Amino acid sequence: MIYVLECDHAFQTPTLDPLCSQEIADVLRQQKNLFREEIERVLDENSPIHLIGEETKRDEDTYARAIAEERNLRYVNIDIPKEQRKAAGIPDEYSELPEDHQIPYHRVREKHFYKQTMNQLNPGENALVICGRLHVKPLMDLFVKNGEQSNLITLTDAEGFDWEWFIPRI
Repeated sequence: MIYVLECDHAFQTPTLDPLCSQEIADVLRQQKNLFREEIERVLDENSPIHLIGEETKRDEDTYARAIAEERNLRYVNIDIPKEQRKAAGIPDEYSELPEDHQIPYHRVREKHFYKQTMNQLNPGENALVICGRLHVKPLMDLFVKNGEQSNLITLTDAEGFDWEWFIPRI
Protein backbone atom coordinates (compact mmCIF):
# COMPACT_ATOMS: atom_id res chain seq x y z
CA MET A 1 0.00 0.00 0.00
CA ILE A 2 1.19 3.47 -0.88
CA TYR A 3 -0.10 6.23 1.40
CA VAL A 4 0.15 9.64 -0.24
CA LEU A 5 0.13 12.59 2.16
CA GLU A 6 -0.46 16.04 0.72
CA CYS A 7 1.58 18.87 2.13
CA ASP A 8 2.25 22.56 2.06
CA HIS A 9 6.03 22.75 1.67
CA ALA A 10 6.16 25.43 4.37
CA PHE A 11 5.18 22.73 6.90
CA GLN A 12 7.91 20.19 6.08
CA THR A 13 10.82 21.64 8.05
CA PRO A 14 11.21 23.02 11.56
CA THR A 15 12.96 26.09 10.12
CA LEU A 16 11.21 29.43 10.43
CA ASP A 17 11.97 32.52 8.39
CA PRO A 18 13.76 34.89 10.79
CA LEU A 19 12.12 37.85 9.05
CA CYS A 20 8.52 36.83 9.72
CA SER A 21 6.52 38.48 12.47
CA GLN A 22 6.04 36.78 15.83
CA GLU A 23 2.35 36.25 15.05
CA ILE A 24 3.11 34.48 11.78
CA ALA A 25 5.95 32.51 13.39
CA ASP A 26 3.59 31.27 16.13
CA VAL A 27 0.93 30.15 13.64
CA LEU A 28 3.48 28.57 11.33
CA ARG A 29 5.15 26.75 14.25
CA GLN A 30 1.74 25.35 15.24
CA GLN A 31 1.00 24.20 11.67
CA LYS A 32 4.45 22.61 11.38
CA ASN A 33 3.93 20.72 14.64
CA LEU A 34 0.54 19.51 13.44
CA PHE A 35 2.15 18.29 10.21
CA ARG A 36 4.77 16.32 12.14
CA GLU A 37 2.00 14.84 14.30
CA GLU A 38 0.07 13.89 11.16
CA ILE A 39 3.09 12.01 9.78
CA GLU A 40 3.41 10.18 13.12
CA ARG A 41 -0.33 9.38 13.10
CA VAL A 42 -0.22 7.99 9.57
CA LEU A 43 2.74 5.78 10.46
CA ASP A 44 1.13 4.57 13.69
CA GLU A 45 -2.26 3.83 12.16
CA ASN A 46 -0.94 2.15 9.00
CA SER A 47 1.92 0.07 10.31
CA PRO A 48 4.03 -1.39 8.95
CA ILE A 49 5.34 1.33 6.69
CA HIS A 50 8.84 0.57 5.47
CA LEU A 51 9.71 3.65 3.43
CA ILE A 52 9.07 7.38 3.53
CA GLY A 53 9.46 9.15 0.19
CA GLU A 54 9.33 12.91 0.24
CA GLU A 55 9.30 15.72 -2.31
CA THR A 56 11.61 18.31 -0.80
CA LYS A 57 14.73 20.33 -1.51
CA ARG A 58 17.98 18.37 -1.50
CA ASP A 59 19.75 18.06 1.86
CA GLU A 60 16.88 19.72 3.71
CA ASP A 61 16.23 18.62 7.27
CA THR A 62 12.57 17.69 7.29
CA TYR A 63 10.25 16.20 9.86
CA ALA A 64 9.76 13.14 7.65
CA ARG A 65 13.51 12.52 7.42
CA ALA A 66 13.91 12.86 11.19
CA ILE A 67 10.97 10.54 11.87
CA ALA A 68 12.35 7.96 9.44
CA GLU A 69 15.68 8.02 11.31
CA GLU A 70 13.96 7.79 14.72
CA ARG A 71 11.91 4.79 13.60
CA ASN A 72 14.64 3.10 11.52
CA LEU A 73 12.62 3.45 8.32
CA ARG A 74 14.14 3.92 4.90
CA TYR A 75 13.92 7.46 3.56
CA VAL A 76 14.29 8.78 0.03
CA ASN A 77 14.03 12.27 -1.38
CA ILE A 78 11.85 11.60 -4.42
CA ASP A 79 12.25 15.00 -6.04
CA ILE A 80 14.21 15.24 -9.25
CA PRO A 81 17.71 16.72 -8.76
CA LYS A 82 18.52 19.99 -10.55
CA GLU A 83 20.91 18.31 -12.99
CA GLN A 84 18.21 15.85 -14.05
CA ARG A 85 15.66 18.67 -14.25
CA LYS A 86 17.93 20.50 -16.69
CA ALA A 87 18.48 17.33 -18.72
CA ALA A 88 14.69 16.85 -18.88
CA GLY A 89 14.24 20.43 -20.13
CA ILE A 90 12.60 21.73 -16.95
CA PRO A 91 13.41 25.43 -16.45
CA ASP A 92 14.78 26.44 -13.03
CA GLU A 93 11.93 28.83 -12.30
CA TYR A 94 9.12 26.98 -14.07
CA SER A 95 6.76 27.56 -11.14
CA GLU A 96 6.65 31.22 -12.16
CA LEU A 97 5.24 30.34 -15.58
CA PRO A 98 1.49 30.47 -16.24
CA GLU A 99 -0.16 27.44 -14.65
CA ASP A 100 -1.00 25.72 -17.95
CA HIS A 101 2.68 25.93 -18.96
CA GLN A 102 3.76 24.27 -15.69
CA ILE A 103 1.70 21.12 -16.18
CA PRO A 104 4.08 19.22 -18.52
CA TYR A 105 6.96 19.88 -16.12
CA HIS A 106 4.88 18.69 -13.18
CA ARG A 107 4.15 15.42 -15.02
CA VAL A 108 7.88 14.81 -15.60
CA ARG A 109 8.57 15.38 -11.91
CA GLU A 110 5.69 13.14 -10.83
CA LYS A 111 6.99 10.29 -12.98
CA HIS A 112 10.30 10.73 -11.22
CA PHE A 113 8.54 10.66 -7.80
CA TYR A 114 6.86 7.41 -8.83
CA LYS A 115 10.07 5.79 -10.07
CA GLN A 116 12.08 6.86 -7.03
CA THR A 117 9.45 5.42 -4.71
CA MET A 118 9.09 2.13 -6.55
CA ASN A 119 12.88 1.70 -6.92
CA GLN A 120 13.24 1.88 -3.14
CA LEU A 121 10.26 -0.33 -2.30
CA ASN A 122 10.48 -4.11 -2.07
CA PRO A 123 7.51 -6.31 -3.06
CA GLY A 124 4.87 -6.39 -0.34
CA GLU A 125 6.21 -3.32 1.46
CA ASN A 126 4.25 -0.19 2.28
CA ALA A 127 5.31 3.41 1.80
CA LEU A 128 4.33 6.89 2.89
CA VAL A 129 4.88 9.42 0.09
CA ILE A 130 4.74 13.11 0.96
CA CYS A 131 4.30 15.62 -1.84
CA GLY A 132 2.86 19.02 -2.58
CA ARG A 133 -0.85 19.37 -3.19
CA LEU A 134 -0.41 20.02 -6.93
CA HIS A 135 1.19 16.60 -7.39
CA VAL A 136 -1.11 14.42 -5.29
CA LYS A 137 -3.77 13.47 -7.85
CA PRO A 138 -1.41 12.82 -10.79
CA LEU A 139 0.92 10.81 -8.56
CA MET A 140 -1.98 8.77 -7.17
CA ASP A 141 -3.08 8.11 -10.77
CA LEU A 142 0.42 6.81 -11.61
CA PHE A 143 0.38 4.40 -8.67
CA VAL A 144 -3.10 3.11 -9.57
CA LYS A 145 -2.30 2.87 -13.30
CA ASN A 146 0.69 0.69 -12.43
CA GLY A 147 -1.29 -1.64 -10.18
CA GLU A 148 -0.33 -0.21 -6.79
CA GLN A 149 -2.90 0.11 -4.07
CA SER A 150 -2.85 3.66 -2.81
CA ASN A 151 -4.62 5.80 -0.28
CA LEU A 152 -4.74 9.60 -0.25
CA ILE A 153 -4.37 11.32 3.10
CA THR A 154 -5.44 14.95 2.98
CA LEU A 155 -4.79 17.64 5.52
CA THR A 156 -8.00 19.43 4.59
CA ASP A 157 -10.01 17.58 7.22
CA ALA A 158 -7.23 17.10 9.78
CA GLU A 159 -8.02 18.76 13.07
CA GLY A 160 -6.29 22.09 13.50
CA PHE A 161 -4.93 22.47 9.99
CA ASP A 162 -5.51 25.75 8.26
CA TRP A 163 -4.53 25.87 4.57
CA GLU A 164 -5.24 29.57 4.61
CA TRP A 165 -3.08 30.25 7.70
CA PHE A 166 -1.13 33.02 6.01
CA ILE A 167 -3.88 35.02 4.25
CA PRO A 168 -5.44 36.93 7.18
CA ARG A 169 -2.01 37.55 8.70
CA ILE A 170 -0.33 39.28 5.77
